[in-house]
Amino acid sequence: MERRDLENIARAKGYGSYKRHIFLCTGQGPCTDGASSEHLWEFLKRRLYELEPNPKQPIVGRSKSECLRVCKAGPVALVYPEGTLYYGLNEEKLDHIIREHLLGGRVVDAYAIMSSPLKP
Repeated sequence: MERRDLENIARAKGYGSYKRHIFLCTGQGPCTDGASSEHLWEFLKRRLYELEPNPKQPIVGRSKSECLRVCKAGPVALVYPEGTLYYGLNEEKLDHIIREHLLGGRVVDAYAIMSSPLKP
C-alpha cells in the first residue's frame, strides 16, 4: 500500500482535524475488569457521535489502550494535547469529561490525576 493511500485512510478517520485525543484503558488488570472498560468504550463512542458538531469530521480522536500504566482506581483515560490523566471513570464522569474537556477544552480537575501537556 502506498503512503498516499494510508494518508487518505487516516484523513477519512478524522486525523488532521482532531483538537483532542482520548486514550481509554480497556484492558483487564488490577484496576478494572475488561467488561466495565469495554462498556465505557461503547459509551464514549456513542456520546461523541451524539455530541460532536459534525460527526463526519470529528474534532475528538479516540483510541483504546490495553494499559495506561496507572493501575489503581481505574478505569483511567489520557487526553492529549493536555496530557491529562483521569481516574475512577464511570458513565457520569466520562460524560462530564466529554462535555467539558474533550469538546469544551476545560480540564475536569475533580477527576484528574495530573496534566502533563505536550511540548511543541
